[in-house]
Amino acid sequence: APFNVSTGRGDVSGRYELDRRTGASAFWLLANDLTLHPPVDATFPGLHITQIPALGGTLAYAAVVGGGSTSRDLVIAGRVSANDATIANVAFDSLDAIFAGNLDDASIDALHADGPWGRFDGKGSFSTTRIVVAGGYAGDLAGLRPFIAELPAAGPVSGPVTLSIASDDIVVEARGLQFGAS
Repeated sequence: APFNVSTGRGDVSGRYELDRRTGASAFWLLANDLTLHPPVDATFPGLHITQIPALGGTLAYAAVVGGGSTSRDLVIAGRVSANDATIANVAFDSLDAIFAGNLDDASIDALHADGPWGRFDGKGSFSTTRIVVAGGYAGDLAGLRPFIAELPAAGPVSGPVTLSIASDDIVVEARGLQFGAS
């Protein structure tokens, strides 16, 4: 049966169905105004659990559906919006994404993000271990200091970038950036 949990501030509703005979499952989830806290790494002797990049913040809205019979064929699709969030220790003022695919390589069909580092609009993909996006960036070089600590520069910059975020590293590639214009 469907379930609903209300925190007094936010709520989450959903349904999970499992056909034990075939092993097939399906679910849907709707959430509004939920506070997320970065997870503590779970360790179980003899069992390896893939850890997603740490995330926290306020989940303003989420609508997600999915299903499958094994982790290899599990597919998901949805839309999420978050505020005052962090992903792998990167701060976001706002984040909106539309996605679909399997957990090994889901596409991000639309992504908009704002933060102290600037503004980004693009597309990409994610898995349980990495997020990779490419698109247009506009910001200030001073806002990039958390990523490039030795950057003694300031001023507007804009152009195409590719960004890869994993739990232990961040890689930024840029070609054709324009300085002095945002």
